[in-house]
Amino acid sequence: MSKLWPVTYVPTRPLNQESFEDLEKLQVGEYADAVVRAGTSSWNVHLRIMTIRSTWFRERFQEALARGSNEVVVNEAPLLVYKALVWIYSNKLKSILLSALDFHESFKGSRAFNANFLLLDMASRLEMYTLMLACQEKMKEHLRKLVVMVQRLKCTGRTPVIDVGTLWGGICFAYDKGHHELKNMFVDFVSDTHLWVFDVPNFRTVATRIHGYNAAIFKLVKDRPELRTFTPTACDECGISPFEIGGGSHYADIVKSEDGNLIAICYRCFITKPRANRPASNTVSRGTSGPIVTK
Repeated sequence: MSKLWPVTYVPTRPLNQESFEDLEKLQVGEYADAVVRAGTSSWNVHLRIMTIRSTWFRERFQEALARGSNEVVVNEAPLLVYKALVWIYSNKLKSILLSALDFHESFKGSRAFNANFLLLDMASRLEMYTLMLACQEKMKEHLRKLVVMVQRLKCTGRTPVIDVGTLWGGICFAYDKGHHELKNMFVDFVSDTHLWVFDVPNFRTVATRIHGYNAAIFKLVKDRPELRTFTPTACDECGISPFEIGGGSHYADIVKSEDGNLIAICYRCFITKPRANRPASNTVSRGTSGPIVTK
């Protein structure tokens, strides 16, 4: 079953008028009574907002005020610090889940994917957990697009091609930093492609270089070797290829029926017609299988 789904909507702008007004305070600096500095950049900020919405900044400002100062220095890249400040100022929601979705800026392309890792890493050090959750969701969004791309190309008889370099950078980051959630995310990515990502040129070579990741994904191959050579042509529930539907649909699950045939289920059918046990198929499975390859 799909592990990077369901899709969680992440707004790209502050959700309410108060958030807009607070964000304007940061940009204008009106009535500011404190300073945040990073490198050669500095921002006039408001103690009330900073100390209420960020535990890390509250502790740092308490230490600064005890020394008779109203300035906090953050040893991070200025651009990342600014993103964190915008997050704090535009996020007024109390619920951790909801506030994690109040992401103020749209990220696009491979540069943004890599920037997300840096932002998440900084958010981890600054104990900004809702920002971490938002970064993770944006990364999942990128990986979901890659899953659909790999599946679409595989099922239309073409060799799947993706930006392996960007993906490799993200996997290295996750394992080097020891981010448990991110490591699981990249393993889930391979699982959601139904192992077809191994058809992507250079993916296998890159994956074997990352200690820990190679063992995790090759265990997936060992557990389900038949997926490597199975190519469905349509969903066995609705009889339609998910790639004819659009909207990022994909094959959410491939299971064995009681008679041993592989059955592919599209995401739409998977969420609207859930079944704990799939019955024996009364027709030949909608797909083709070749010799089982375990490596």
